Amino acid sequence: MNKLILPLTLLLLLATAPLRSEEPPLNTKSYTPSPFSHGILSTHDGRIMDFLEMNLGLSFMYSHKPLVLEFTDATGTTTRNILEHKFEADLSFAIGLWKYIDLAMNIPFNLYHGGEGLYQAKMHAAGVGDISFYPRGGYTFEKEKVSLAFIPEVTIPTGRQVDRLMGYATATFVPTFAVSAVLGDFGIATNLFYRLMDKRELADLVAGDEVGLKLAGRYTPIQPLDVEAEINFRTVATKFFSASNAFFIDANLGVQYRFPQVPGLMLHGGTGWGMTQGYGLPVVRVFTGLVYNIPEKVKKTK
Repeated sequence: MNKLILPLTLLLLLATAPLRSEEPPLNTKSYTPSPFSHGILSTHDGRIMDFLEMNLGLSFMYSHKPLVLEFTDATGTTTRNILEHKFEADLSFAIGLWKYIDLAMNIPFNLYHGGEGLYQAKMHAAGVGDISFYPRGGYTFEKEKVSLAFIPEVTIPTGRQVDRLMGYATATFVPTFAVSAVLGDFGIATNLFYRLMDKRELADLVAGDEVGLKLAGRYTPIQPLDVEAEINFRTVATKFFSASNAFFIDANLGVQYRFPQVPGLMLHGGTGWGMTQGYGLPVVRVFTGLVYNIPEKVKKTK
């Protein structure tokens, strides 16, 4: 039995250590719906969910050309469509734990991706991406209808075990500040975040720590329909707006329909597009999904 301990320990260290090669792991997922009950598209709001309120979500997305890079060698520069098509799904869960705290998680599934691929590493079409956890603490000013929250998001590098383009090389930490407000039929939210991650280089791309800002809004023209929009900005901190493939701007438009016959059930869908050449940003994306909200149980009055 003791003879097995050393080999098993070495295997465990190899599995959890960052991958080192000419083609490092790179996360090509650029859109994840907010798992919280009042989020707007991918932007988190600041309002904490009620105690034991739960939110279950299942979303599907297609992206066209999310990863195009330039490779330079002695013969010149070659543009390569590493990923041309990407189909993915997100399974999310959120729950209110206390008046000022809730918790969410998201499990991404890569259903298929294809393209010219990397030069050396073999592509695997399907698998689980990086699992994310979102502990959130916040406070709502009821009179002003303004909410503030802090979300120390953590991602676990499960995707790299399947494919180099399904996740980050190591775990990442994303401290995020969220502010949201309700103004009649309008809702607005903004997120300011900084992603701490391991530096990686691939072709003409240098990926590392990122700083970003999200701005989102929601309008309810008629019940039970919401129209939503957001614009996202981020850049690699060490290349602050100086490299075209490390500067990201993308926009998303969507609608959300709440079924009157089934309280808590919502259908959402929309489209988005990359406005810069940042890696992971597609030429176009389309998404749809279902969300089911289980509200806090109403206490029986005597």
